[in-house]
Amino acid sequence: MSKRLIEICVKRQKFYSQIDEEFFFSWIGRVSDAINIDCVHDEIWICIPRAHLRKTHLRELVAMAARYGFGLQALRELEGIKKYDWLFDEGKFWHRLL
Repeated sequence: MSKRLIEICVKRQKFYSQIDEEFFFSWIGRVSDAINIDCVHDEIWICIPRAHLRKTHLRELVAMAARYGFGLQALRELEGIKKYDWLFDEGKFWHRLL
């Protein structure tokens, strides 16, 4: 049975200014109303219910991961699901983040 949540852990994220940090949290908040963000010590947990996951959300997460340098290994659980095939194209720049 598949998990209900996609959980992405951003470890030890370095922000270069207060505005940079505010932009990060503002950006993730605009990706989807269903996203839950939890900060524990030096980790930022981004949790998205699978039922609310859309292609536009994934594209924004890819852009954020590329910009802020965090991995998207948690998205590997979507591999093999037809509607997410585009995400696992080895020719795309984001493939290294997975």
